[in-house]
Amino acid sequence: VVMASKVKKAVSDELEVKKVAKKTVKKTETKKVVGKPTSMEELLTATGYTLSVPKPGAVLSGMVTEVTKKMILVDIGAKTEGMVVDREFEAAKDYIVDLKQGDEVSVFVVSPENERGQILLSLKRALVDRKWEQFAEYMQTSEAVEVRGLEVNKGGMIVVSEGIRGFVPSSQFGKTYLGRMDLLIDKDFKVKVIEVDKEKNRLIFSERLVSEAEEIAK
Repeated sequence: VVMASKVKKAVSDELEVKKVAKKTVKKTETKKVVGKPTSMEELLTATGYTLSVPKPGAVLSGMVTEVTKKMILVDIGAKTEGMVVDREFEAAKDYIVDLKQGDEVSVFVVSPENERGQILLSLKRALVDRKWEQFAEYMQTSEAVEVRGLEVNKGGMIVVSEGIRGFVPSSQFGKTYLGRMDLLIDKDFKVKVIEVDKEKNRLIFSERLVSEAEEIAK
């Protein structure tokens, strides 16, 4: 009886030890804490957020975060907000008038990091790039474009469309204006895009493809 009592007590003690040990392990696992991020890289990894590294000449989409009388701040997903300041701010004044916080814009990366670590952006250059893309699209779709006559030279007429200068060769005018191109100075008229080369700043239009479209089709 004494032996049985000792065995029973030993088993009971062993079970109690295992029970306590199990609780201790569970408690330890519950209190396990993941270390807090100690650097920007760790913080970004923990949140799943990635930063883009802008390249000079790139055209990116961003959100306007602040508009003042001297600059515009744009969030482009980089380590700091990009800035439209100084000369670029002045160049885009007409466009800036309608901008407000929260607007989405296209920006041209002038410098990914200056001596102060700031990202310098341009709104006007991004707009110009987009306009060149549109001219290329117009050439593919044969859509007519409105231009304004600026001046006549020996080879034809210099025109402007959406702030971009182009050229209409004399051979690309219809019978109505051939030899009388001066009648179109300071006048708006329709043309079609026949050549686009942004790198060479070459934009060529044809007036006769609009005014004599039916005859050409026949």
